[in-house]
Amino acid sequence: MDNDTLTVKFYNQCDADFWNAIPGDQRYKCWGDICTTLSRQCLVNEKTKKLIYGLLSGDTSRPLGCDQDVRERSEDRKRKKISERSFMLLTARFGSTQPRKDSCYLVQQVQNLSNSIVNYDGETLSWFGGEMTMDEAEKRLEFKPDGTYLVRFSEGYAAQGGFAFSVKGVVKKKPAEGVVKKKPAEGSSSHSIYHYRILGHPETASSSNKYDAQLRLDVGGEEHELTYPNIVDFVKNRIHGHTFDGIQAEFVCRNLKFNDILGGR
Repeated sequence: MDNDTLTVKFYNQCDADFWNAIPGDQRYKCWGDICTTLSRQCLVNEKTKKLIYGLLSGDTSRPLGCDQDVRERSEDRKRKKISERSFMLLTARFGSTQPRKDSCYLVQQVQNLSNSIVNYDGETLSWFGGEMTMDEAEKRLEFKPDGTYLVRFSEGYAAQGGFAFSVKGVVKKKPAEGVVKKKPAEGSSSHSIYHYRILGHPETASSSNKYDAQLRLDVGGEEHELTYPNIVDFVKNRIHGHTFDGIQAEFVCRNLKFNDILGGR
């Protein structure tokens, strides 16, 4: 399922120009300099900055301790080196840095993600898992109820702006071509975990006056699949509450690492 077929690259020249304008060498830039450069051309709130940092670095932890500890942690984050590849992937998944009034598609789409939270029994949750291997997704879902799901970045289709959707349950018919099934581990429930690809078109997503990544479920090349402009709309209108080979995606997986940021805690 996860075979990288494209070299990671900038799909928009303005994103390459943005990266090159940041102080530092070509391959790595400090987060503080990235944040400063982005803030000069876009209005970015603190929650969105934290989420962009987490998406680029993989660090979603909250600074804890006394005020001095928090300040020191904040300074450490500013010095954190972010790779050019990570920034390329971010723009492939969430859009360009090209200025549009007081914002850009990248900031708009990350803000959109930050608002995509649900409330279960007073607990604020997000379905978003970020960078996560198939094995990690299976460990998260293994002991959860049937119908529990999460959405993560695709391991191998990142260059195409790809995501992956993982859900637990019992498939009541033969899964579509391209769907990966994980058999249950010993000691877990008898039900399995299934993985579906979500593919898009980062090369054209930022080219018009409205962001449109044309995300679709990759189920054996079925061309009748509807497309959606971004991952939030995709989950809302194509995943949550819908049935996949007999499994209804009902419950958001708890304890995903981005919940501290997305829940505003």
